[in-house]
Amino acid sequence: MNMRYCYLAKRVILALVMLAAPMVQAATTPPAVAPNPLYPPGIGWNPVVDYTLPNFAQSPNIRKFVDKMPGVGASGCTVSSPAGTGTCNENNLGQYIPLALPDQTSYLGSDYYEIGLKQYQKQLHSDLPPTLLRGYYQKNGTDSSLNYLGPLILAKRNTAVRFKFYNELGPSGTTGVNGGDLFLPVDTTIMGAGEGPVVGKFYTQNRSDIHLHGGLTPWISDGTPHQWITPAGDPAVAGAPDYQKGASFQNVPDMVTGSVVNGTAVPCIGGAKCFTPSATDGIGTYYYSNQ
Repeated sequence: MNMRYCYLAKRVILALVMLAAPMVQAATTPPAVAPNPLYPPGIGWNPVVDYTLPNFAQSPNIRKFVDKMPGVGASGCTVSSPAGTGTCNENNLGQYIPLALPDQTSYLGSDYYEIGLKQYQKQLHSDLPPTLLRGYYQKNGTDSSLNYLGPLILAKRNTAVRFKFYNELGPSGTTGVNGGDLFLPVDTTIMGAGEGPVVGKFYTQNRSDIHLHGGLTPWISDGTPHQWITPAGDPAVAGAPDYQKGASFQNVPDMVTGSVVNGTAVPCIGGAKCFTPSATDGIGTYYYSNQ
């Protein structure tokens, strides 16, 4: 190598060292973070994470095995204070799974339940603040509390289960505990999550249906991605039939009035539980054979 190239090589090496030096210095200096008043030190919180930011997707450090698993609470049970001392088999956070109570008289030979869907808050761990959730509760039983994973429905083989399902989420465009928009980011580029058949009009984020996995279920009660319903009277879908209920949504014929199947009228057999459905009623009916 001649003297000229040797001189240039030394200058290049020197320049790289000068560029790298401040980068190394910055990487070894931890960022200064003010103490978070919401979470005192000493219980495993990461001091460099701002837990007040929305859509924080990673759980902070939490202690293991400090909360019991929630048990099943039978109809008529009570949660006492302090939590964990009642008759609902609740844990130390007051959580339990309500046992749904079937109506066995409205539809003879079937267990009938009225189930609602709401948005609510629940503390899921002693080291976490309350979490915003969406979940189910029984409307026609003795326990209408909102508990994570509840209610529990005990089914019997060859005894059908019927649902009258109410979507009671908030209207589209609203947020918070009673909001209708999903509290997690939504990728609207995925089919069915963004723009619908009307150009510029998007599907709402408060749609829902019910699916029983692994059952011998009639297709109208399968709860497919095209059998959703929206909450009753949501102004966001007023006058837009394609956005009110899914394209393949069907009620159980003998659970509503006015049903016609293959040209034949089907009477409702539920007595006082029968109702006349509409596209904006926020209600769906389901039938599970349990065979």
